[in-house]
Amino acid sequence: MSKTILTAAFATYQAQCSAAGHPIILDEFVFALIPHQDPNAPIHPEETLPTNEMIKGRFKITQKGMINPDAVVYSIILGTEIGSWDFNWIGLVNSDTNLVAAITHTVPQTKVKADPANNIEGDTLTRNIITSYVNAAKLTDINVTADVWQLDFNQRLMAMDDRVRRENTDSYGISSFIDDAWSVEVLNNGLVVNPGTGYVNGLRCVNEKRTPLDISSLSLPVTVYLEASFEGTINSEWQTHTHILIANNHPAERIDEGIRYYSCPIALIKTISDIKDLRILDWRSTHLNEKNDPHSQYIKKSDIDTYAPLTSTDKAGLIELATQKEVNTGIDNQKAVTPATLKPVIDSTKNYASEQAKQEANRVKSEIYGGIPTSTLDTIKEVADALTETGDAVATLFKQLGEKLPTTVFDTFKKTVTDSLNNKLGKTEKAADSSRLNGYGAAAYLCDNGWNSSPGQDANTQPSMSADFTYANNAPIQGSLIRMGAKAYDIQLNAGYGGTAGLMQMRTRNGDNNTWSQWFHIYTEAYKQTATLSGTIWHGGTIPVPAGFSRSQCHYIVSLNDSGTGAWDVDEGGTYPQYRTRCSVNQSTGAVTALRDVVFDGRGNVETGCMANYMVIATR
Repeated sequence: MSKTILTAAFATYQAQCSAAGHPIILDEFVFALIPHQDPNAPIHPEETLPTNEMIKGRFKITQKGMINPDAVVYSIILGTEIGSWDFNWIGLVNSDTNLVAAITHTVPQTKVKADPANNIEGDTLTRNIITSYVNAAKLTDINVTADVWQLDFNQRLMAMDDRVRRENTDSYGISSFIDDAWSVEVLNNGLVVNPGTGYVNGLRCVNEKRTPLDISSLSLPVTVYLEASFEGTINSEWQTHTHILIANNHPAERIDEGIRYYSCPIALIKTISDIKDLRILDWRSTHLNEKNDPHSQYIKKSDIDTYAPLTSTDKAGLIELATQKEVNTGIDNQKAVTPATLKPVIDSTKNYASEQAKQEANRVKSEIYGGIPTSTLDTIKEVADALTETGDAVATLFKQLGEKLPTTVFDTFKKTVTDSLNNKLGKTEKAADSSRLNGYGAAAYLCDNGWNSSPGQDANTQPSMSADFTYANNAPIQGSLIRMGAKAYDIQLNAGYGGTAGLMQMRTRNGDNNTWSQWFHIYTEAYKQTATLSGTIWHGGTIPVPAGFSRSQCHYIVSLNDSGTGAWDVDEGGTYPQYRTRCSVNQSTGAVTALRDVVFDGRGNVETGCMANYMVIATR
């Protein structure tokens, strides 16, 4: 990238000419090749003309002209008859004094001379150097504007800048502000203008920090205006300049000394505590405000229950898990139970049953002792300990007692024990081998009622502390049925087998009013009540269904997934193209419509398919 400066020598020369009333004369271009020159390094203002060994050519200026009162341009055209040599240094010089006024450093370049004998066409080189300083045209006595062939890029650059400004206006309107940018508010008993970014007639206005606003000498009410202009010099960086103005009225657009100013009202100050915000928020601030609904075609998060309600015993929907308290009370019919919340209930029931069993064992032991003479208690003192044992320990005890006690006493003891146990177990035959039963307390208290033909055990009449088989008789699943508990505060488990293996439901009984709760599903790997899928799909595609669910059990949610222009909802007037998007799903088939329409003024529209996001919620 080339760099150009005006030298310190030229500054002195300019001052001398101005003082003496002589015109500034720059009449020659010099081209040179400077070894090891860095084109990106700053040019020293004291740099002078290179040595003759480095100079490749000196040429009279071809043309000069005025760009504006403070800028003139000098031009040179070197035809194909000049060359061939390399250069990386260009100077604008007063040939009489060899004073260098302007210097340009470039990357090494070649000026090629035509050589028809060797089929070399050669090239034409054009170079322009602009000198910009106050009263440049007057001091150089150049009052003719730059000819058409000279590089007059000023208007083009201004047109490019204005095009950007107009395009910003298309997007942001005459004025718009992001969030609290440029808003006026009270702070510490004074007024300030808040920092942020806004747009005034397409010019991007940035307030870097909170700015105090003094209205102490003004009569209220007054209006606060933000005025913006785009300013710079012919060879400097142009940027937006902003000003805060306080007035009762101010023009939206004005021109002062060739500079165009744009303004908009930002606040009406009636009193120090009564300030009306006159700013227009940009579309993003409105779009991101959670109180607004910029996309009414989509479902609000707050309305999701309307489309996918919670499930209950009589309708499908989304699953909500019951809390531990809700499981313990058993009064909700819409929430599901998980193993984590079910286990404390089972443990509590087992602990209660164990305590009741111990009390019953003590009572039976008392009855047994009560049937044996006092003189034999020392011989059978092992009974107290043996009643808490299981399996072979009981058989060993009976064998020892049979060997020690008289036959009549032992027979009486055996009959008392057998009758008592049979009565407690609800059996008329020998009790089960307790060593083969599993579970805490189950050996002594959980009774196997055996398998029954259809309809099997009625869940409503199943005895407490028993296991049965049911053909879904007042139970939700055909299979095992277990009831555990004490004093009518029971829990009942129903599990499937074969094709329904892994399915399990439970319910609890309220001993206060002798009523059962509803059946609750227990989540397992084999039984899941909900499933979700999400992803992206092209227009015209069909959304997939989660494994194990039918399409009738699915609900779909879609939104547009397109980073192109079709992703914006734009409705502008004039001759600009307009964009419109459509995104929907057929809830019966899962077919997706994702289109963007590009509408041209007076020329119809083009419809283009695009990508959509989807979510599938499957319930049963």
